[in-house]
Amino acid sequence: MTMSLKMCTVGVAMYSCCAGSSIASEVAISLDPTQTTQWTRTLVDVNYGWQFTVNEPLALTHLGILDVVNINDMTPDGFRDAHDLGLYETTGTLLRSATLEQGESGLLVDNFRYAAVPEFILQPGISYVVASHFPVNPFFDEDLVISDIAAFGVHPSVNYGTAKIGIADSLALPLDAWVHPYLFGPNFLVVPEPGTVVLIGLGAIAVLRRRSQA
Repeated sequence: MTMSLKMCTVGVAMYSCCAGSSIASEVAISLDPTQTTQWTRTLVDVNYGWQFTVNEPLALTHLGILDVVNINDMTPDGFRDAHDLGLYETTGTLLRSATLEQGESGLLVDNFRYAAVPEFILQPGISYVVASHFPVNPFFDEDLVISDIAAFGVHPSVNYGTAKIGIADSLALPLDAWVHPYLFGPNFLVVPEPGTVVLIGLGAIAVLRRRSQA
């Protein structure tokens, strides 16, 4: 067995024992807040979200939301309010939930902050909604969401569906269509589903084995 084949075999074995621990998380949505053309303020207790599907199994590891308060300064400097977050099936089943506390809580990635959740495998053929609750802020100093933007990026295995909104005094599945085609506040992090990564590694081993025997 060549050195390359040995290293690949060891890598797959290590991943099989420590599924996902060494794989970097990837964002579902990426954007530059300075390119925003319209912001939305929270005038009532509301849940914002967006519906999506995936093209392949993905392991969701974190739920998050955009950290922007001042449209004149896009620096992510912490939340004005605590926010509950949830991953739902469109049938209404709450699959995962988390809370990001007031201030600089959670994992900061670009302009989003994330809370870790127990890993959940997103499956093709199922429609999901990622949502976050925004309480009304009596001082009009609330955390903002983006209702329109010039450009944004979507994970290659995630399909952005429709923006959702729902008035409620706590976290709930937002059911109503938003007036704009897109809405950015909630977000999530994913890694490849463990079995997918192992299969890729095994495929690499097969290729290396054929080359070593040639």
